[in-house]
Amino acid sequence: MRNRVLALALAGLPTVAHAQAPARRVVASQVDSIARAALQPGRVPGLSIAVVRGSDTLVMAGWGMADLENRVPAGPQTVYRIGSITKQFTAALILIAERDGHLGLDDSLQQYVPGFPTPGGRVSIRHLLTHTSGIPSYTSLGPAWRAAMRLDLSEDSLLGLIRSRPPDYSPGQRFLYDNSGYYLLGMILERTLGRPYPDLVLERLVNPLGLRATGYCYTWPIIPNRAQGYEPGPGALGVENADYISMALPFSAGGLCSTVGDLVAWTRALAQGRVVPDAYSRMSASGRLGDGTPTHYGFGLFADTLEGHRRIWHSGGINGFSSSLAAFPDDSLIVAVLTNSEAGNAARIGTAVARVSLGLPLPAAPQQPAGGARPD
Repeated sequence: MRNRVLALALAGLPTVAHAQAPARRVVASQVDSIARAALQPGRVPGLSIAVVRGSDTLVMAGWGMADLENRVPAGPQTVYRIGSITKQFTAALILIAERDGHLGLDDSLQQYVPGFPTPGGRVSIRHLLTHTSGIPSYTSLGPAWRAAMRLDLSEDSLLGLIRSRPPDYSPGQRFLYDNSGYYLLGMILERTLGRPYPDLVLERLVNPLGLRATGYCYTWPIIPNRAQGYEPGPGALGVENADYISMALPFSAGGLCSTVGDLVAWTRALAQGRVVPDAYSRMSASGRLGDGTPTHYGFGLFADTLEGHRRIWHSGGINGFSSSLAAFPDDSLIVAVLTNSEAGNAARIGTAVARVSLGLPLPAAPQQPAGGARPD
C-alpha cells in the first residue's frame, strides 16, 4: 500500500479543470499519506512539511527521524540545510543593496571583482541573478568539483576552478543554472556592504523579519534541532551518512539552514513587501534571453503554473538534504518541504502536496505487469 500511495503522490498528472480548495482535515489526511509513503528504506529518513493557505495553517508537522543514530524524531522545528533556496535570500540582499544605492543590476561584474575573466562578453549583476552569464558552474566540473568538495577553499581558490575555463555561452544568450553566479553575488555583497554574507543574512533579513531558525549552516556551531543528512547506502535502513562537504563552498549559492515554518514566514514577508516593496514581483518575473525567449526564472525564483495555478518556487539539493518551497499567489497557498535525504526529491513531494492542497487529483496507480509484483 505504501508504494502505491507514493506512486499516486509523486507521478505526473494530465491537465484537469480547477477544483474547489479542500478542507483542512482533507489536506492534512492526504499530506500525512504522502509523507508516510515517502518514509521508505533508502529514500527519506525524515521530513517536515508546512502547508499554509491564507492565515490558516493546514499542516505544520514532521515525520520520521531527523537523526537516526540518536533516534531524534523530525518535527516542524527541525532545521535542515536548504541548498539552493538560499538563492532567493541572496537575490533579496542584492535588491536591498540596489535600493540603498550601493550597486546597479546592470553594473559589470568586473566593477566588483576586478580581473575575473569573462571572455564571452560583458557580464552584469543581472546576468548573475538570472543564470544567463555563461560562467561555468563550479559544482558542474565533475572530478574537479568532487576533489575540492571537502576543502575549505578561499574565494580565489574556488574561483580558480573556473577562471581558466571557456564560457558556456555568451552572456544573455542562454539560461543555464549556475552556482558560480550566485557565489559571485555573495562576493559582491560582501565587498559593497562591508560585512560577511552570513552576517548580512542575519542583519538585513532574519532579524528584521523575526525568523527564528534561519542562518548560515556552518558545521561548527551548535544549532538546536539540526537534522543530520543521509544518502542511499547498504544495510537494513538503506541509508548512510551523507558525504562531507565544506560549508565554505555553497556560500551564497546554497549555504543556509532553515525550518519549514521560517520558509513560510519568509515567503509571506517577501510577498508583502517587507524586504523591498517590489522585490517579490521583480524576483518572480520571468527573464528573457537576447532573442526574447522567456526563461521562466527571475532573481532566485522560478515562475510557472501547475495545472493552471500560478506558481513561484525553488528547490534545493545539497549533500544529505533536499528542499522545496512553492507559493501559489492566486490561491494564497504556500508549501514548504524539507528532507534529510539526497534521494528525497522534495520538489516531487512538494508538488504532490500542492496538488492535494489545491484540490487537484493525484494520478492513477501504475499498472503492475502480468505475473505481478510482490503484494504489500
